[in-house]
Amino acid sequence: STLLVEGECYALGKCVIDGFIWLSCQEVTEAVLFREDRIFEPRGPAQLITAGAPLLSICNALGWNELENVLIEAVKTICTHGDLKDALELCQIAKTPSESSSGKDEQRSRVSSIMTDVAFKTIIARFHHNPTRIANFVISFTRKSADAKFNRALINDFVDVVSPVDHARRRVPLESVTNLPLQEILSLLIESKYFALGKRVIEGYIWLSCQEVRVMRRSYYGSLSNEEVIQPEGPMLLVSAFDPLLSLCKALGWNEFEEAFVESIQRIFQFGRPGSYSYMETAIDLIEKIHPSARGDTDCSRVCVKMSTIACDEVFKGLEVITQQRSYLFRFYTKFIRLIANFCPAMAPRFETFAKKLDFEQMLCPLLNDGNFRSSASSSDVGKNILSRLTNHCAQLLHSRVSSDPDVVTAWPVPNAHACQSEKFSQFLQNQCKEKFDWQVRKSDHVRLQQELQALVDAGDITCKSYQSYRGGAYRFIITKLKTCRVHLNILSCSCSSSSDFDEKKIAQHPKDCLRDSSKVKRAKDEEMLQSLKAYLTPEEIHGLSSQKRKAVDALGADDDDDVVLTGVAGIAETVAKRVKAAEDAGEVIEIL
Repeated sequence: STLLVEGECYALGKCVIDGFIWLSCQEVTEAVLFREDRIFEPRGPAQLITAGAPLLSICNALGWNELENVLIEAVKTICTHGDLKDALELCQIAKTPSESSSGKDEQRSRVSSIMTDVAFKTIIARFHHNPTRIANFVISFTRKSADAKFNRALINDFVDVVSPVDHARRRVPLESVTNLPLQEILSLLIESKYFALGKRVIEGYIWLSCQEVRVMRRSYYGSLSNEEVIQPEGPMLLVSAFDPLLSLCKALGWNEFEEAFVESIQRIFQFGRPGSYSYMETAIDLIEKIHPSARGDTDCSRVCVKMSTIACDEVFKGLEVITQQRSYLFRFYTKFIRLIANFCPAMAPRFETFAKKLDFEQMLCPLLNDGNFRSSASSSDVGKNILSRLTNHCAQLLHSRVSSDPDVVTAWPVPNAHACQSEKFSQFLQNQCKEKFDWQVRKSDHVRLQQELQALVDAGDITCKSYQSYRGGAYRFIITKLKTCRVHLNILSCSCSSSSDFDEKKIAQHPKDCLRDSSKVKRAKDEEMLQSLKAYLTPEEIHGLSSQKRKAVDALGADDDDDVVLTGVAGIAETVAKRVKAAEDAGEVIEIL
């Protein structure tokens, strides 16, 4: 361009610029020896910025009207293929007057204004190609610009593409809105007092966050790879953007946002990943953030109750498929019981039923000893009642355990063990201390093993199946005993101490410890847990533990239907008769299960 200007070949300069714009928008393929051809995406005519001086000379020489279409095309292509800042910088160069532009300022001003308008309209129109990038650009530019009129027009155009008034004009984005700067967008609108536009942004975001996004990814060499489908997550960003959202609610009224809030809770649960609790926690967090505003505001309280009713019902459904029971769930259960206590007291019995199904040692008892959980539950009468009943329930079970004969344990017998002819399994089947036998073995042997055990499977003594511990991992064959019984240690069939040629890396038996040892440890833990729970019981409840019905078996529901073997000396009938007589002599009541 400089060479042509120096030679005053301005018409040729225009042709060069026009040709360069076209070339810069073409996809380039580079042949690579013995490899896939490498493809380079176009970047647009951003280099026009570095050629600003000769570009201005050509425009001033030929007239800005002559290059109007060329410059507008340059701005469009930079917005499409290049950096948005480069497009605005090119517009700024066009606005800059020069000595050679005297007499043409009116043309220059008109063309530069058109270029700027086209730049922003092109940028806004590309929101669906990259929502996060365009939103950040609009926020950054608007905060720096001092032109209030232009900012107002830009914000209106932006909101109209995020949430069109005519819903038929909505477009599915080509990138996920997971990282959309929602909080910054709402804050910008609130600062400008555009509350109605803020409501439209919320509605538009909820819709966008629920759309399945299909993206064509490129390989290292630039060729298009298989289509990638990004599943929607729902409006998860409402929690992080709650401060400006609250300002909008106070400005327009909670009634204006009732439908949006209810829909957001429904969509969070609709698109939550099964087996995960994080999406459920997000829904509860949103309601908890609204909760303080509900005090003294009937409209807000009504919205909270609607959201909570939906959330509680969906949480119970979601918890049914969560298999992990770990201490990090304590925080979630703490929030959940607080939600029930504050807004859904009718769900209290359902929560108690669910809690009683949790793993007794790993979850329920530790949860009832957790300070944060008890503090949250004790914040209301509903929560206190839930806490009291669950604590008393666990204390009764633990008291029944520690009150039973310490030499009677729950074991896993296989009544028809003799029906299995396999020596590999005979020791496990006769060992009442072990429940599971997990063996890493060739997949081709699984059918034969299944056939050897089929008689026990048909008798309902065991189940067996083959599986992979992880995708691509070694195949394993697992046997699980189905029946339990209460048996005295004197007659416990145990081979834990006998030598075995099992390779521990290939064969695992559970539980690992022998019942003769683990029963003592378990009893000590039960006594310790019972003492800790007694600290939360009333004197009347503690007295009730001592006078509760004695049972001939462990009070846990899992053992209620077990066969009872109390001693290795006397028969069952004789032993039961002795227990009944002893109870009658002591003035107690005995219940035989």
